[in-house]
Amino acid sequence: MYIEPRQVHDLKTERPEIAPPLPVTLRIVPLGFYLAVAASIGIAGYSMFQIRQASAELDRWNAQSAATQTELNRTKGERASLESRAKRASDFVNWVEGSRNLQPLVATICRSIGSRAAITELALAREDKAPFQIKVSVALQTDETRQLDATLEEITRMNFRPYSAQQRQSRDQIDYEATLIWQGAGGSSTPPAETPPAVAPPTETAP
Repeated sequence: MYIEPRQVHDLKTERPEIAPPLPVTLRIVPLGFYLAVAASIGIAGYSMFQIRQASAELDRWNAQSAATQTELNRTKGERASLESRAKRASDFVNWVEGSRNLQPLVATICRSIGSRAAITELALAREDKAPFQIKVSVALQTDETRQLDATLEEITRMNFRPYSAQQRQSRDQIDYEATLIWQGAGGSSTPPAETPPAVAPPTETAP
C-alpha cells in the first residue's frame, strides 16, 4: 500500500526547563565511585593475600609445634628411662650395702654358740623393698636357757634390733624367728613405731 508523503507541522509550544543542569563539581561523583570500587577490589585482594599468608604461617607454626611436642615427648621418655635406671642403681647400691652385714652376722651368731649348744638350722632372708631388714630363723639344740640370750646380745652389739620376734622352746630345742633391723653405724636409724620385745615368751613347751 502506498502512502503519499505530506508535511506535518509541530504545533507544540515552547516549554521552560524543568530543572537546571547539574553543576560541574558533581562530575567527580562517578569518578569517586569508580575509584572506590577499584579500592575495594584492591583491599579485598590484599586481604585474601594476607589470609593466605597467615594460613601458611599457621601451618608452619603448627608443624613446628608438633615437632617440638615430639621432641618433648622423646625427652620425657629419655628422662623417665634415666630415672628408672637411677632408681635401679640406687636399689642395687642399697642391696649391696645391706648385704655387707650378712657375713659378719653369720659369723657373730656362730661365735656366740657355746660348747654345749649347736646350730641345727640358720636362715637369713631379705626383701628387695627393705634390703636393710634381715629375716633370721635359727634353731638351737641346747639345754641352756641362756644360750639364746647370749646370741641376741651379740646381735645387738652389731647394731641390729630384733622386731616381731617369736620363740618356741622344747626340751632341748629352741626355735627363734625375728626381723633384724639395721640401726646404722651409730644406731641412728629411726626405730619402728611399734617394737615388740626382743624375745617373745615361749609359746610351746614340750615335757
